[in-house]
Amino acid sequence: MYHDRPEWTPRQPARPAEHLIAGLTGPVVLLSARVAAQLDRDVLDHYRRNHRGTDREVDETLIAIRIAALLYVGRASVSDPGQNHAPPPATGASWLTVQDAASKLGCSPRSIRRSINNGRLAARRVGPLWLINPTELHQHADQRGT
Repeated sequence: MYHDRPEWTPRQPARPAEHLIAGLTGPVVLLSARVAAQLDRDVLDHYRRNHRGTDREVDETLIAIRIAALLYVGRASVSDPGQNHAPPPATGASWLTVQDAASKLGCSPRSIRRSINNGRLAARRVGPLWLINPTELHQHADQRGT
C-alpha cells in the first residue's frame, strides 16, 4: 500500500524511547508520521478490522495513526479552506467521524455523507475519512430541527 514511498534514512540516530513519551495527565506516546505509516501498513489493518468499536480511545487513536500515515505518503490532503471546510473544534473537543455524527443525530451515515456532499454540513476530508467538527454538527442538527 505504501511501497511507492522510498525508505526513510535517518540523518540522525533515532530518538530514545523516553524522548517519545509525554503527557501531563498520563503517559502519551508520540509517533512520527513515518512510523505511523509503517504501523498502518504492516500491523494495524488487521487489528482495526477485528476490534473496531470495542474501545473508543483505541478507535480514535487508530484513526489518528491512519490520517498521519496517509499524510506521510502524500495520498491525503486536508480540504481547501473555501471548499466545505469545517473550522477546527474548540479546545477539548475532538473531530467526529461520519459514523459518530450519524449516531449522535440518530440517522444513517449515508444521510450524513449526503449532507456533506450537498454543502449542508461542513466537514474536512482527510484521505478516505470525513471529519466533522462537533460544533458544526450541532448547528446542522439545529437547522434540521433534530
